[in-house]
Amino acid sequence: PLPETIQPAAVLGAIPRPNQAFWTLCALWSGWLWGREAVTPLRSSLDRRRYDWFWMSQALTQVFREVQEHLPPDLPVWLNGAEILPGFCLSMYSGPAAAGLRYDSTAFDPDFDISQMSWRTRPAVPAIPKARVAFPAAETEAALLEFLQVRAEPVSYTQLFDSLCRHYSLAQSLVNLAEAMPNDLLNRLQSAVEQALRKNGEIIHYADAGASMESGWWGLTHNSRNDLEPLAERVERWMVTELVRADTISPTALIQETYRQFPGALTPGFDLLEAIFNSYAAPTSATANWWSLSAKDQPAARRSDLQEITRLLTALAERLGMQAEGELPLYWRDAQGELLYAFYPIASTLISRFFESPGLAPAPKRYLVLPGSRAELLSFKMDRNPQLEQQMNADWRILKFRHIRRLAQRNDLDLHLFGELINADPLEWNQATQMRMF
Repeated sequence: PLPETIQPAAVLGAIPRPNQAFWTLCALWSGWLWGREAVTPLRSSLDRRRYDWFWMSQALTQVFREVQEHLPPDLPVWLNGAEILPGFCLSMYSGPAAAGLRYDSTAFDPDFDISQMSWRTRPAVPAIPKARVAFPAAETEAALLEFLQVRAEPVSYTQLFDSLCRHYSLAQSLVNLAEAMPNDLLNRLQSAVEQALRKNGEIIHYADAGASMESGWWGLTHNSRNDLEPLAERVERWMVTELVRADTISPTALIQETYRQFPGALTPGFDLLEAIFNSYAAPTSATANWWSLSAKDQPAARRSDLQEITRLLTALAERLGMQAEGELPLYWRDAQGELLYAFYPIASTLISRFFESPGLAPAPKRYLVLPGSRAELLSFKMDRNPQLEQQMNADWRILKFRHIRRLAQRNDLDLHLFGELINADPLEWNQATQMRMF
């Protein structure tokens, strides 16, 4: 037991992967530190050749049972695990739960495959858990749908699996493993996931033909929560608002505050945060410790840009014998009134509102008109969101502010030449970019 003078405020733990070489080294290192007799119980680690999720779950259960004997009730326990795969993910939930820890929340970063979990030691008066360790099909399906709906964009299989472990941990379905942990628990949970994914017609798998369920991305054919933007857009909107509000800010502070704003199931990947930051922010010092909203992205500057682009598109329409109407979208019609082009000038990559809006008339050629500095961010989003990529490739093209300005300066421009040149500055081509924040 701990001395009475030591009153811990929390427990911090880094959960290592069940790796044979690592655990063998730990056993040898412990023997060197504590002596032969103290580490006799670890001798089995030298003989073991397989460290799977089942062994890991039991090991974590044993550790936390012992730890709780020396800690006060309701003490926070914060755990961190890396290189998360389904089996390792399950052990990080089932092990502490079987030891009697009470689950609070999880933040899972899909870019780094890092999971941060919050638990508490058993309460002074333990709750009576539900007498079940089961994964009903209807409940599993509903939990997966809810996760996909609140994120409103495709996710990886590991994210889906983690969300289901989170759901059943909150439902206290795993605390009943204290007496005997079934060695087929992983298979049972993965079978429940597979059944739900194959049965529900609202869930779609973005992957190559014949690919395994753990590859590719999983999303919804249609999100009934149409009030929600894709998570990436919500994060972009919030970060830009913070950059507008703050004169200067450190990248670390903004990243941390963003994670606080989007906790649990809404945790965004770090790469997305970095892509948004680099698209909108610029360093204010040579050390890059402090950043601010770039001068060209100041609200007044972007309003001026949008007014200029709308004016240039209207003038180009008149030069080419077209009729221009509207602003967002701005339509071009020929002399017979036929709709030929639709332009959508925006300063961000918040574009999901355009895809299913019933008030937007169809056009043979739709163009998102945006600053060149948004191109890399939009390309990043398309790489991570196959649903967005399909929508963009099917119905949309990209037109950058700088290219419109170049076209407007040409004196030889006619409708035929305009059609040939309008796609000459594609999304993927970029000039040299600014320094990265990390």
